Amino acid sequence: MKMTRLINCTSLEWAFKCPKNWDELTHTENENIRYCQVCDNNVYFANDAGQLDKLASEGKCTAFEHSQHGTRTGIVMGKVRAPRPEERKQKE
Repeated sequence: MKMTRLINCTSLEWAFKCPKNWDELTHTENENIRYCQVCDNNVYFANDAGQLDKLASEGKCTAFEHSQHGTRTGIVMGKVRAPRPEERKQKE
């Protein structure tokens, strides 16, 4: 799995933050997708903030490598609240 960019999630709003661990999920044919037997959903690994925004807007469970203050803290998972249109414009 390529982890091209760490994402600082301190500013993210969570619809649901998963207590599971990425390594506990069932592998699929795609290395960036795992299956969670607890919630009966696929979990999609986001390699960058843009991909995380896209997955969030689709309402998908996501996982991503988290960093805080430049320090890698591990993979976090859950459903991130999709950015509002005005927030998307601010990023551009």
